[in-house]
Amino acid sequence: MISNFLRQLPEPNLMPQEEHPLAKFAGVLSDSEARELQKAIAAEFEQVDIDEW
Repeated sequence: MISNFLRQLPEPNLMPQEEHPLAKFAGVLSDSEARELQKAIAAEFEQVDIDEW
């Protein structure tokens, strides 16, 4: 049943896709740098001050 369904799907478009403009930044940070950045974001931006609302 599944293989019949898969055979009925249209052929994928094999034309080259334009690269996303942010793709050049993928993998720029090391694992430790990414962890540090996540900690900084959590410390600075993921906190809600209920008195500000």
